[in-house]
Amino acid sequence: MMPKRLDLSEEDELALTIARNTVAKLVEDWQQNPCDWYSEIDIQSELRSRLATVFTILGMEKVTWKTGNQDFKHTRVQCEPEFEEYKPDLVIWGDKTDPDVNDEEWPALWACEIKYVKDTSEKDIDKLQRMIERQDILYGCALSFQVGKDKPKEPDPSEDVEAFTGWVTDRDC
Repeated sequence: MMPKRLDLSEEDELALTIARNTVAKLVEDWQQNPCDWYSEIDIQSELRSRLATVFTILGMEKVTWKTGNQDFKHTRVQCEPEFEEYKPDLVIWGDKTDPDVNDEEWPALWACEIKYVKDTSEKDIDKLQRMIERQDILYGCALSFQVGKDKPKEPDPSEDVEAFTGWVTDRDC
């Protein structure tokens, strides 16, 4: 396994900032209009669409993937790629800069797990942390949308996994 990449490119650093800001804005929008998204897949597709749109506008929709003697372009945002036993809801890829590292060993830049209404994100934080430890991903995001009288307890994020919770008292759709 390869060590965590601490030398992220400016573009990868910007992609992480865009991801965080986009997630925060989606949580804010959901809290104002929770009936606009009826299910987890609606949230997943909305987040993927927003990220892909911003990356496209900035000319960052593709990453360079160096494999052997070839360079090719790969989509930056992907839904549900498989990492052995894990399949995060959404992934952002960074540039694969070392052609000598096997494709399967190159970690994703960021992965997001989404929970909608019934589930909470504690298990997702653990899952994302395991993925970081296995070097499948570099950073994670646990995103939870909750409905109820009482505000849910904020999950404890880790150093590399950020937690976001959207909450409304009721969702009368």
